[in-house]
Amino acid sequence: GRLYNLLGYIHRQTGLLQEALAYHQQAEQIATTLQLTRLKIAATFDMALCQRDLAEYEIAISLFDVVCQLAQAAAGYREYIIYSQCCLAYLHSCLQANETALQLVHAVRGEMESSELTSWGKGQSLLLLGSTYRNLGNPERSFEYYAQTIQFCEENQFTAILAKAINGVAQLHRQQQNFEQALASHLQAIDLLDKLRARCELADAYFQMGL
Repeated sequence: GRLYNLLGYIHRQTGLLQEALAYHQQAEQIATTLQLTRLKIAATFDMALCQRDLAEYEIAISLFDVVCQLAQAAAGYREYIIYSQCCLAYLHSCLQANETALQLVHAVRGEMESSELTSWGKGQSLLLLGSTYRNLGNPERSFEYYAQTIQFCEENQFTAILAKAINGVAQLHRQQQNFEQALASHLQAIDLLDKLRARCELADAYFQMGL
């Protein structure tokens, strides 16, 4: 089961989302059959990430809700709740359910220093809060969280998250019609993503730069 989930992770990182989703579903089925709580939470969480990246936002929301329910029913999985709530805030902001998104943001903001959150989870969560505030039309808060993400990722060498944060900053500059700064940030993000061969994120960065 864990091998299937790992294969799913590898495929998602290279942009093969449908293949990744199939592997995570196989892992989840094994976890359900064998009653493996950690694997079931992890596989469901990864399925939600795939659906998010496929822009199947409502499906992703339902899966992240399941992750929260599973993690709350067992001890030792607080990090999955924190990160899932950040993902839910972002997804609701994408669907313009702004009140729900804000409620989730307010619930999770104070959790960024939680000792139960992994370094990777903190980087991703900061990034998602920045993107959520951008969708909610609050550029000041968005810039603030993107800046925290960039600093944190530079300190921890999380290049993929760093590139996404820089791409988010570029979108904010574009919205404010600071086109030279936007272009410079997009090019910086593209350079980082190209080195990582992150196809989905690279395609998004090119698309955003084209706008």
